[in-house]
Parts: sequence; structure tokens; C-alpha cells
Amino acid sequence: MEYTIREMIARKGRKPEETDYAASNPDALDFRLISGDFYEWNGGKLRFKECADVMDFKQTVKAFPPFENVRYASREKMPYFTGNLDILMAARERGEEIAVEGGPCLFGEHEVSVSVFLKNGETRLFDYASGKAYLHTKDISGSAGFSEMESLADYLRINGGQTERISFRQEKEGLTPQEYLNLRIRLRSPPPLADRWSFPFLICHIANI
Repeated sequence: MEYTIREMIARKGRKPEETDYAASNPDALDFRLISGDFYEWNGGKLRFKECADVMDFKQTVKAFPPFENVRYASREKMPYFTGNLDILMAARERGEEIAVEGGPCLFGEHEVSVSVFLKNGETRLFDYASGKAYLHTKDISGSAGFSEMESLADYLRINGGQTERISFRQEKEGLTPQEYLNLRIRLRSPPPLADRWSFPFLICHIANI
């Protein structure tokens, strides 16, 4: 679906002046976005997929002052999807090196894979979104599943010093297993409703992917 933050606020039953976006730049509220409706209220802010708060530029700078140093013309005219800025700020105050990440952090399972290559020739494959290890390389399709015994974070913590390189790969070519399960839910309507409603639900869901 295509929408703006202003439209999503209304969709969730509020007006901008009743939320933390009362003083937001109008251009940020009217910035057009494309994604599914995965929003809920987190206090006065919208929260996306239970992991990222939607903020304007000034709100982001208030939570993480170094963001003020980011310079580009439209920086105050777009929304920002943020998470764990307090942890990021605490790390900076301790003098730790930090980085800001975006993009695939909001992808679903089986969309982006991470290959870790060790100096001894060993290679392990992980899912970027969940951090889970694939049992085998062929499991990228989701046919067999993940190992519950190992995660990307644990693997790098143990083998960080022996890591030669890390590569990322976009794996999505069609519906992922996660999206397929969502489609099945739409199609499993009670018999009296199946003929009438299942097909439109399917079209709407594909249009929103």
C-alpha cells in the first residue's frame, strides 16, 4: 500500500495534533511511503513492525544529537524509522566506534542471506533478518529450516578473529515462505465465505507486498 504518515495517523484513529507529530514538518508527514500496514501506537508515536519508532528529524536529533551533523537538503522533509537510539548514544558516550544501519533490518526471513567465510576455508550461511543459521546452503528456500543451536551474533563472537570476509546476498525472487504463510491464512476461509472472499484477499495481499 502507498500512504503518508499523516494518512497512517488518521488510519489509526488520531489527528497529528493529538500525537508527538504535532510540531512535525508537514513535508515529513506527507512523505509518500510504500509498505504493508504494520503500525501500532507506541505512546504518541507510530511503531513499525514492533521494532522501529517513526520520528521526524528533530525528534531523531533529540534522541541522538550526533544526527544533527547529517547534511542533505531534504533531511527535515522525510520520516525516520529508528530503534535503540539510547543504546547507540550510550555506546558513543563510552567512546565506542558505532555505525548506523538501514535497509534490510526490516526485511522478513529468507530475503537476505549472510555468508561468513573463515580463514580456514569454512563457510556458514545465516539469515539476515533473524540471525539464524541455515542447516545447509540449499535451505535458503526455507524448505528445511534453521538451526536453533547457533546464531550469527554467537558465531561472529566466537570466530571474529578468524573471519576473512562477510558477504550479503538478496535472495528474494518471489514470495518468501513467510509471505506464503500469510497468503494461506487468507485462503483458509470458512466454506460459505471462501468463494466470495478468498480471491480478493489474495489480490490485495499480493498488491501490498
